Amino acid sequence: MPAPEPVYSANSVAICTMKAQSSAPAGRAREFPGLRFRLRSRSRSLATAMLAPLAFILLPVTLAGVPSLASAQAIGSSESQSVGRQQREETDGPSMKLGETDLYPTLRVDAVQNRNAFRTPDDETSATGFVVSPRLLWIADRRLLTLRATYDGEYSQNEESALEHADHQLGLGLTAAISSRSRFDGLLRFTRGHQVPGINFTRSIGDSLSTPVKFNQSGLNGSFTYGAAAARGNLTFGLNVSNRDYTNLDFVTEGRDYLAVEPYARFSLRVSGDTRALFELRYQENDFSRDTLDRQDASVLVGATFAATGQSTGELKVGATTSTYDSDLRDDVTTTIVEGNFFYQPREFSFFEFRLMRELDNATGVSLDSTSSDATVRDTASLDWNHDWSERVAQRTYLGYESLTRGCPELGQTTATAGLELSFSVRRWLDLGGSAQIDRGNGQDCNDADASIDASELDYDTVRAGIFLKARL
Repeated sequence: MPAPEPVYSANSVAICTMKAQSSAPAGRAREFPGLRFRLRSRSRSLATAMLAPLAFILLPVTLAGVPSLASAQAIGSSESQSVGRQQREETDGPSMKLGETDLYPTLRVDAVQNRNAFRTPDDETSATGFVVSPRLLWIADRRLLTLRATYDGEYSQNEESALEHADHQLGLGLTAAISSRSRFDGLLRFTRGHQVPGINFTRSIGDSLSTPVKFNQSGLNGSFTYGAAAARGNLTFGLNVSNRDYTNLDFVTEGRDYLAVEPYARFSLRVSGDTRALFELRYQENDFSRDTLDRQDASVLVGATFAATGQSTGELKVGATTSTYDSDLRDDVTTTIVEGNFFYQPREFSFFEFRLMRELDNATGVSLDSTSSDATVRDTASLDWNHDWSERVAQRTYLGYESLTRGCPELGQTTATAGLELSFSVRRWLDLGGSAQIDRGNGQDCNDADASIDASELDYDTVRAGIFLKARL
């Protein structure tokens, strides 16, 4: 699976407003979209004190016989083809004071080997390299006004030139409590990224390329909410803008640049102490450089947010999107869409997160000339389990599933992912660890006899594993 790029879906910035409260004292902070909580440090039990060092001792032995992986990643959002690494804001390490603001620098270095790097059904190519991922997080908090600026980079050196890249992402966020009844959230971001060879536009031809597909993407997300946080009703108006320009490999990217503009409105009604019903309207204008793909999407969603206990929170929305194409040759299509995010923390040192998404995707490849192919429908599900075995040993285990339905004559594809990451804290500011991941992809048959390629050409298996060093400078 490609390494996910920033986890900013079209509505993630403005929609998620819940905060999971925890009475735990300051410890290792973990942040999720719309969820903020802290995990409390605890002393090791006898069992974990014995198991944790054993797991760390055995890990290099295990990795010696398997290829290595830059970083274990679950399936990410639809735009997640570049700046790899998880984009959770990390404030659990030392910070540098800049006046009355805080700067959190982080550096991760991975030793990488990938069996079947180009995701081919046969003639697999193994590739070895290094990935350097710096991150800067700057926070200025003035109680009613918070500014956050981020830089995320990913620099890859590999024996296969098509796997080398230099990705960058810049972000600037603002949260302002204008009054007790009105709030504003905004985010500006710019990404210079890539698509991993062998997926999306380069599926089945990744091993023939000398460079990956590269793109520049800029985005703006803003929302204004009226109504106190504890009020019975809240009303939110927002705007999402995303623009993507591909910069190379014209033979597969020509005509696919796009601009998406989406205003939306959402009403939430408190139906119990920590549960709110949601009703949301969206309208998205999709303008491609090839006019045959231009369309307008009108969406209606209903759902709820909840915080059943201090240990669990979640949000689920279900609705439908009707797509109207400018081209008279394409029929209008209605698609069911789903957005879900659930968090469960049974212990202060262990938590689960489950994400579910069904959406239309502009970046995974549809035939430009076909009149029967509709917008790609992307279904994803992921389950993460994070567990601190001790103050020094932490684990992340995850499962992921992705299905891309492109419509005949374009073939669909499914991908299943499973992975494990273990880290050992040598110092409060320094972690060493290892990770392993398995991906299995399968092409989906098309009944159209004019299908561009055979479905079996999209079948592949990859095994990736590796070691890493992470420093909070």
